[in-house]
Amino acid sequence: NPSRYKGRSNPVEQVSWDDIQVFIQRLNQKEGHNRYRLPTEAEWECAARAGTESTYSFGDDARDLGSYAWYD
Repeated sequence: NPSRYKGRSNPVEQVSWDDIQVFIQRLNQKEGHNRYRLPTEAEWECAARAGTESTYSFGDDARDLGSYAWYD
């Protein structure tokens, strides 16, 4: 676990896409199926939008972005 913030309730961060692919492949082999995978870009956007049709999931005003996201 290369995460900076360790703990059972914290997500794992600081892993590469390639590392995740290896993990998923091993998990699927262990479980005997191909059930696990990362979502596609379109699936991720659909989930993140939560059914909204605005420019952003929280509306159309970019000035509100700081209340909903960390960005630089």
